Amino acid sequence: MSEDQIEESNLNGFDGAFNGKIGNFQDYSREFLVKLLKVYDDCTLYSYHAWASALGKLVGEENAWEVAGEIQRGVGRQILPFTSHAETRGESWPDGLVVDHFEITADKLAKPALVELCRVYQDRYFKMGNQWLDAIARIVGPGKMGDVFIDAYNAIGGQIIPKLCKIANFEIKSVVDAIKVANMTLDGNRSFGGDWEVIDDNNVKLHMRRCMIIDEFVPQGVYGLGDKFDGRKMWEYNCRHEAFGSSAFLPGVQLDIRLPPIDLEFEEGEPYCVWTYCRKDPGNPAHKAPTCHSPCGTCKM
Repeated sequence: MSEDQIEESNLNGFDGAFNGKIGNFQDYSREFLVKLLKVYDDCTLYSYHAWASALGKLVGEENAWEVAGEIQRGVGRQILPFTSHAETRGESWPDGLVVDHFEITADKLAKPALVELCRVYQDRYFKMGNQWLDAIARIVGPGKMGDVFIDAYNAIGGQIIPKLCKIANFEIKSVVDAIKVANMTLDGNRSFGGDWEVIDDNNVKLHMRRCMIIDEFVPQGVYGLGDKFDGRKMWEYNCRHEAFGSSAFLPGVQLDIRLPPIDLEFEEGEPYCVWTYCRKDPGNPAHKAPTCHSPCGTCKM
């Protein structure tokens, strides 16, 4: 993408019409992207607390934070690219040369670099989440992994959605508003896309035809390559509890998802999955929890 294309739009929030775009960083102003990266930084750091607190309910706080340390020493060290790299001011080299302080922060980057940095954050954040799920499944078993996932995501959603609304000076008043904000979270941006059908502001359907997990992570070998591809793991980690995890980023919205088959075999033209959003009605018994179901009949929720 050229710099001219990146400078095409310069939105400062979510007030514009819903355009069905997801992770459209290039449509936002440089100033807004600087603010967005700070939210992503906060969210990534907070996610350690969210995951450890959720796991700690089952294995104890000390054991959960040992897992957090294990993850930080592994992939976690790569998660935060927006950091300072410096030699301490005043440090002397052998020849007596003083090394000055060097710092790169988001506010010093041009828009193309900010757009790329947002994408890097999301890729690494997702892969760190997979590391957490691997550890949780190993420690408490796959059966309880979903409970930890849902608990952690409720905490993360409770943090990032208010922060996004604050930097955009935006209030969520409808299902469409909630989707616009959720689409710019670390879990939403660039992750998915497809054909949006907006029936009205409080009734929306998405036929998903782009999925970062299926389109990028599966070919990368995140879940194994060739005959070692573990479709069950991919489905359990990302699809089975998706309605519950995504609902954490959609306050006031009732979400239903028709999930993809575990074998990822699709008919020509068939979407990966179908998402239906409507306004949550507390008095409706069917709206007590998100719902998801699979064409292969394996989801028992």
